[in-house]
Amino acid sequence: MKRFIILLSLIVVCAAPMDAQRKKQNQPETPPPPPPKQNSIEAKVAGMKKFPGFIEFYFDEKLDKVFLLIEKFDNEFYM
Repeated sequence: MKRFIILLSLIVVCAAPMDAQRKKQNQPETPPPPPPKQNSIEAKVAGMKKFPGFIEFYFDEKLDKVFLLIEKFDNEFYM
C-alpha cells in the first residue's frame, strides 16, 4: 500500500508541471504594446512651415492660419 501511495504521489508531482506547460502553450500570445502615440502638437503641425524665434510659430498654407507654440502660459510676453 505504501508503494502505491508513493507511486501515485510521484505521478501527481510529475504531471503537474506538464499540465502547466500545456496550459501555457494553449494560451493565445499577448499582442505587442501599441506604438507610442505621437505628440498632439507634432501631429497638428505636420506639414506646416516652421518659423523659429522668440515665439515659435507654424504657418498652414492650406488653411491660411498661424499656430503659435506657447510653452509656458504663466509668463507674459509682448507681440
